[in-house]
Amino acid sequence: MRACNPNATYALGSLRFYPVPLAGLQTLRPQDRLRLFELHSSDSTILQNNFSDQGRRVSVTTGNGSMPQGLLPPTRRALC
Repeated sequence: MRACNPNATYALGSLRFYPVPLAGLQTLRPQDRLRLFELHSSDSTILQNNFSDQGRRVSVTTGNGSMPQGLLPPTRRALC
């Protein structure tokens, strides 16, 4: 968390980046895609802005994080 937010005081609202999605992005293989789900619209917008330079590799959905079966890849390999 400190590497993603070096100047943060770790008080409520002072973090700029939440490290879990960034860690997920760093572990992707070239053929992998990252799907992020965020229930709160304001946080979803922040995620979209943070990953806007990733193109089709990362998609952000505003909604519940329970992944519908239709979103699983054909090989049925996914990390949730």
